[in-house]
Amino acid sequence: MPVCGHWKAAMTSLQQVNEALGRVVTFLTPLMPLIGCHMVDFLTLRHWDNLLPPQIQHDLLSLPANVLHQLPSATLPHSHEHGEAGSSEPWSVSSSDLPTFMSQVRRHCPAALGVTTPVEQVCEVQE
Repeated sequence: MPVCGHWKAAMTSLQQVNEALGRVVTFLTPLMPLIGCHMVDFLTLRHWDNLLPPQIQHDLLSLPANVLHQLPSATLPHSHEHGEAGSSEPWSVSSSDLPTFMSQVRRHCPAALGVTTPVEQVCEVQE
């Protein structure tokens, strides 16, 4: 590939990563009080009541122990997807249920955002 073509591809890739990081920041910003809390603060400052929406509280309390222990990797029942591509309604944690929240978390992982190199491709480069 000519140097110019390589440069264009690298810039496009950097732009995609930058856009993906912007989406992650937008997703995480309203969750920062919960992300930054210490486990003790969760109890002493009543973060359960103050930071978790009532529907997510209900959903967590309704989970059997074996599923609760597997979070965040547990498979949860399907729920209406708020904020999916093509939807005019933005997703909001305050109006979310647990399955929808988990779906949004998965949508904001690097692999789902298309900014990581698949393991198979990395292995090919090393061979």
